[in-house]
Amino acid sequence: PCDGLFAPVISPDGKSGAFAASIGTRTDLYRYVIADRSIIRLTDDANVERTPCFSPDGSFIVYAADAGEGAAESPLLKVASSGGAPELLVSGGRNAHPDISSDGKTLVYVSDRTGIRNLYRFGLEDKKNERLTDVVCGVSYPKLFPDGKKIAYVAYQNLGYDILVR
Repeated sequence: PCDGLFAPVISPDGKSGAFAASIGTRTDLYRYVIADRSIIRLTDDANVERTPCFSPDGSFIVYAADAGEGAAESPLLKVASSGGAPELLVSGGRNAHPDISSDGKTLVYVSDRTGIRNLYRFGLEDKKNERLTDVVCGVSYPKLFPDGKKIAYVAYQNLGYDILVR
């Protein structure tokens, strides 16, 4: 029933997927259950949801939400995979591209809160934020290695884009 689908991700057990979808002028987050081909609306608000990411156990999804292109803020929120009220995790700046460690304790993401898109780490248990990079041209698309000890991400440098590992 959607006009457009964006940023699909598959649950860790492979039984469902999540995606942002637009219907008319609204964009919300949805979950698709493969077995019965059902679609569950996870958010229903005026925000534009982006870049969803499943938790390792599939119990929740972290995503970015904002008021649309040019919005000054894009917080990261968490919603149960079955739906419900979203919980604010990270605010301040435009945040995007969350990825969760395999133990479910750490969230990495990109934020422009200093004016440049840098890599950050957020503790899902202790709620502490830490900036991991301090670059001048920005980073994007962080992905944690399965052991949680390294992060691969894209950075612009030397007139081109590179994949770096930290």
